[in-house]
Amino acid sequence: MDGVLIYAGLLSGVLTGVTAFVVSKIQDLKVDPAVQSVYYQNQSAQMLNQISQQLASVGNQISTNSTPSMPSLPYPAFHATPSDRRVNIFWLISLVCSLSAALLAALVQHGLDRLGLICASSSSLATL
Repeated sequence: MDGVLIYAGLLSGVLTGVTAFVVSKIQDLKVDPAVQSVYYQNQSAQMLNQISQQLASVGNQISTNSTPSMPSLPYPAFHATPSDRRVNIFWLISLVCSLSAALLAALVQHGLDRLGLICASSSSLATL
């Protein structure tokens, strides 16, 4: 039973350490919030400008088809660098491997303890 507790402690330590690094590095795979905010602010400004032009044209009895509309800006393209992808893949693989190794060690420890109990009980029955 002590072995299972040791492996559980190692598991929690590995889980905490590797997960902290994975969470910090996974942010590199997302769009920069500042760029995204600028895009949405520009979109809002364009929509407000279009609405004000339409309201002005209604007041002046001008057809809305004659008002020039501003072209919408494309959404900023984001591509994670290959090194960021590789680093995140290796972090996740290490997390899975460490969790699998700790689980396997705990299962083997438990299985050996049960096998030892079975062998001990059968040898004590044989001596009777």
